Amino acid sequence: MKKILFLFVCIFIGTQLFAISPYSLENLTSVNVKIFDKKKLLDIKSYEALDKKVKKTLQEAGIKVDSENFANFLITISTFLLQDQKLVHVRLFLVEDVSIKRDKITKAIATTYSKEDFFESTLLNEDIDESVTFLIDEFITQYKEEN
Repeated sequence: MKKILFLFVCIFIGTQLFAISPYSLENLTSVNVKIFDKKKLLDIKSYEALDKKVKKTLQEAGIKVDSENFANFLITISTFLLQDQKLVHVRLFLVEDVSIKRDKITKAIATTYSKEDFFESTLLNEDIDESVTFLIDEFITQYKEEN
């Protein structure tokens, strides 16, 4: 019984170390937004509405959407078949220029945030919109907690 309780406490503490994610959004001020839908799963009207919604949500949270720096807020939408089911994969991630603390001269490009969602869909436009809303809400929650 003590081993189970110890394991439970360890897992609980471990999950609390990274409250929302292991990524940091501190001091994020601006991004460039891009949605990749290579398979054209969204119709043009839904794509444009989603793009506006994402930008508006970020702006309302205090994040500019016209960065001069390399800070790209990317959303990818794709599908794949698993046996006879069509699954949708939506991924939201932030890619930025970063410098390494131990060597300020060295610059690199790194994924500084990533969250994804998998689901089966019958109504693609609506389900993708719901998924993106869910992912952005999680991003904004973490952003507000850290800034």
